Amino acid sequence: MSSSVYIAVNGSGLGHASRMISIANELQLQGKKISFCSSAEALKMIRRSGFKCYETPLIDVEWTSSGEVAPLRITVIKLVKDIPTFFRQIILELKNLRNEKPKIVLSDSKLSTLIASKILRIPTIVILNQLKIIMPSENKSRFEYFLERVGAETLALMWTISEKVIIPDLPLPNTISIRNVSGINWKRNKIKFVGFILKLKRKNEKQIREIKKKLELNDKKLIYFQISGPIKTRKSLIDFSVNSAEKLQNKYITIISEGNPDGETNPIKEKWGWRYRWCLESDQLFNIADVVIIRGGHSSICKAIISGKPMVIVPIVRHSEQYNNALKINDLEAGIYLDQKELNEDNLSNAINRTLTEKRFQNSSNKLKDIANNMNGVETVLKEINKYLN
Repeated sequence: MSSSVYIAVNGSGLGHASRMISIANELQLQGKKISFCSSAEALKMIRRSGFKCYETPLIDVEWTSSGEVAPLRITVIKLVKDIPTFFRQIILELKNLRNEKPKIVLSDSKLSTLIASKILRIPTIVILNQLKIIMPSENKSRFEYFLERVGAETLALMWTISEKVIIPDLPLPNTISIRNVSGINWKRNKIKFVGFILKLKRKNEKQIREIKKKLELNDKKLIYFQISGPIKTRKSLIDFSVNSAEKLQNKYITIISEGNPDGETNPIKEKWGWRYRWCLESDQLFNIADVVIIRGGHSSICKAIISGKPMVIVPIVRHSEQYNNALKINDLEAGIYLDQKELNEDNLSNAINRTLTEKRFQNSSNKLKDIANNMNGVETVLKEINKYLN
């Protein structure tokens, strides 16, 4: 076998791709051969970053026309229908792995790759911040809770057939994804919390001055909307963002990134600030913003914490992972959780005002930033990988 690494990325969110690209860049600097597999927009993002990436069919939750996660009954039906696609994923992965002959497989939340690797007896490290799936239901019956528990233990058992399960999160009591990784009994000795697997570009004062000049930023506080997620989910929050920006334009400057990886990268001037279809300067905007508004994906929260910014989090409706992440941030007082079903321009604007005026939000954000900066998730993952390459 060559000294190569095969990285599998769940295509349902760009956050998975973002953190694995961070790992791949470091491995490439070490002279390792890297190949990926993914789907949908994550595939485009990986290829845009210059890496070889095989395409596999996407398995995702069912979405409503308004961009919400579908109700429980529809979601379960969709999962059953996806079973043939899952086996097709495994067959494709077997072919890809035989082509690449890696020494180690890194699977970010992609179960089919883990199974294919085990069939071929290739060591595998799993990276994920959701060991169990919490059913998207507002009013669960006892039977649904029972199914959820059985499903959680079964899924955890599947993940732990890997050599290591890495949770890219802070240790207790500040674990952001705690509700999605706690209460699992199987093989806890394989699970390791390593801190965030994310590297923001270093704060570059020259580049920041150039950005401020280009965007005509003044002494007004800066609000940064980073909107992410599947295409269907973005439009509703973009509309709310624009309305909120118009409402607050006399007090603040707003920048909105619409999260479209196929979109134009130059900013578009608006009366309330700037709009990006796809923002290449996102890391520096996290650094200079005073508050960030995000969906609640784990990677977006990581960026906010690393840059020490208070958050307003608006999870996708019925998206259990984002919802639970948002609740934890709310508990830690590092931000405010808003329910999209109750969202309007007034409560969004009020939440933004609160995070900017109540000191406890900035104080809590600074505390989490210090904890995160004392951990190096990327370095820890590289050490685990290199055990199989040296």
